[in-house]
Amino acid sequence: MKIRIAVTPSAAALHEDVFPDYLDECERLGFDTVWLSDIPLGPLGDPLLSLTYAAARTSRMKLGANIVPLGRHPMWIAKQLAQLDRLSHGRLLVSFVPGLGPPVERHALGYPTEDRGKVVDEMIDLMRRWWAGETITTQWGGFDFQGVKVEPTPIQKPLEVWLGGISKAALDRVATLADGWLTAAATPQEVGNGRRTIERRAR
Repeated sequence: MKIRIAVTPSAAALHEDVFPDYLDECERLGFDTVWLSDIPLGPLGDPLLSLTYAAARTSRMKLGANIVPLGRHPMWIAKQLAQLDRLSHGRLLVSFVPGLGPPVERHALGYPTEDRGKVVDEMIDLMRRWWAGETITTQWGGFDFQGVKVEPTPIQKPLEVWLGGISKAALDRVATLADGWLTAAATPQEVGNGRRTIERRAR
């Protein structure tokens, strides 16, 4: 069994004058992954831009992105993530989350009433098909894809998608849809119970 330690930068560490040295020190200390979270109405910026910089600054650490895909064009985010995986030589880890859910964020992202989890699941399916090299013809979310193929595709085959959460519904989604479970903010007991639930549901 391997135990790997990841790190999530504070807001101060993400400042443009600090972030380069922070990444250098994380690599020197042997951290496995740097995780950046997408908080659409927060002050931390877009994690994909920060991780693109991190891909150029580092050579070993994996690059974890907690992404809120709502409000983003599914074709463009599929293309951006694939390119980031290639630029980092296959070091990208991806987790999709539906956002924090306050009304102001839901309205700003264009999903004030819809089931955000269902929308995220459908976007994941589209992106995985594009990453596998498929040409897609479908109408989804107001977009009309007519024979659309996305290039480049990721280096990783497949590019893993992790999901989080500890509720029954969240664990069911992990078991049926995800490649991995992101257990941030879970207690050791919750992780143990969650793992057993996921394995049971996956079987």
